[in-house]
This record gives sequence, C-alpha cells and structure tokens, in this order.
Amino acid sequence: MGIHGIGETFIKSINIGTLEKPIIQTGEEVRKWLQSNSLNNE
Repeated sequence: MGIHGIGETFIKSINIGTLEKPIIQTGEEVRKWLQSNSLNNE
C-alpha cells in the first residue's frame, strides 16, 4: 500500500534526523524513505 499520490508530488528535501544531527534526504531518496516508513506500510 504505502502513501497514495507520492509519485506525483514535488518534494525538495526532508530532515529525517534531529536538529542537532540532521540527515537530509533529497529527490527520489525522499519518496523511497516515505514509502518504506509510512504508517500504512504493511
């Protein structure tokens, strides 16, 4: 399942770390991370 419509979105970057130790994901890495870490992922 995963997140619906993620392929059509424009996502520049997300921080999956903390403010002190940021881990910045960009581009296709964001989609892969969101899909593998979504609450709907079964």
